[in-house]
Amino acid sequence: MSSENSNVIAASSTSDVRSDRGSSAGADTFDDIVIGGGLGGLTCAAYLAASGRHVLVAEKHDITGGNSMVFRRRGYEFDVGVHYIGECQVGGLINRILAGLSLEDRIRFRRMDDVFDVLVFPDRTIEIPAGWDSYRQTLAEAFPDEADAVRCVLDVLERVANAAMRRPGSDIQDLFESGLTPLTALYDRFDLSVAARGALSHWAGLYGSGPDESATVIHAILADHYMNGAFYPEGGGQMFSARLVQVIEACGGEVRVGALTEQIVADETGRVVGVRFSDGTIAHAENVISNADYRRTVLELGDGLTWSAETVEHAQTARMGYPLFCVYVVIEGDFERPVNNSNFFVFGHDDIAATFGSLSEGLIDDAPFAYISVAPRKDPTNEGLAPPGSRTFRL
Repeated sequence: MSSENSNVIAASSTSDVRSDRGSSAGADTFDDIVIGGGLGGLTCAAYLAASGRHVLVAEKHDITGGNSMVFRRRGYEFDVGVHYIGECQVGGLINRILAGLSLEDRIRFRRMDDVFDVLVFPDRTIEIPAGWDSYRQTLAEAFPDEADAVRCVLDVLERVANAAMRRPGSDIQDLFESGLTPLTALYDRFDLSVAARGALSHWAGLYGSGPDESATVIHAILADHYMNGAFYPEGGGQMFSARLVQVIEACGGEVRVGALTEQIVADETGRVVGVRFSDGTIAHAENVISNADYRRTVLELGDGLTWSAETVEHAQTARMGYPLFCVYVVIEGDFERPVNNSNFFVFGHDDIAATFGSLSEGLIDDAPFAYISVAPRKDPTNEGLAPPGSRTFRL
């Protein structure tokens, strides 16, 4: 996040020569401190460490990884948040990020089937394939009376995604004209039916807000993320944090778990000089990078720092997306019918906007939607997911 405190940052700075601050100024003096050991914080720290910076990652939990961690119960292993990832092909965004740390061969990905999402509505089932052209064709066939309108909406989403990613040949005007308006406004422009809107909005649960509240660019980028195919990491999401921590530590950095940051500390001039932990100890650094959420960084950790009125107002009015309630299920034996490695989105009705409207009022409607992920089908090489004779899935 950007801020008026010039050394509270969320972008890596680089150095050609490794700093000796750690050895000369004490064990708790660093070039950079990263608050939060989720994937964003770990990736930032790994790049800083690899460039020669002396880095500390402070994670309040007893394990790193954030939404990529796994947990184990009675011999079963469950992935908390990594269920499928896009852009893992050679040259893809995730592949390039890992390659910059020489990790492209240290994490193996299994490509999911071409149909990676299956949408189950009361009156229809729609299989979502990779590729914008295939996606357009599938949705047009699912809604033949609205085929042209559906294609137009997907054309806009593809153009907005290209502009947001600054791809060659893209037009930034697509981002400003369509990307910053609510997704519902795009649907309204082409007069889509409730059913077609529901099918086009199926990813809304992944980013936690409905089409009335979500900017078109958010939905466009998420859809685009999977258009070159969906992947699953062998060994589960924990492989990301494990490899990133290895890079940080191999480059002389430090990762502390159980380190709850209580305050970002500034000197008498207002310049940030480090962080104070809940046990009262202070770690010093030239820069502090927060991977905590925006509101907590500004209003809690950075309380007392010099923020503009606009920054504070934005933090005060920002609202978190809606949470998910997760159930982790174990069954004895195998599934009654063959199950592929797709994800399943099951909807009680077509009106996804109405479901999120109910949530905004603190209510759950009579037919909410569910997301089902079957990890053993995505990674059959992982024998640690479940003992022989049983299967797991996440709902």
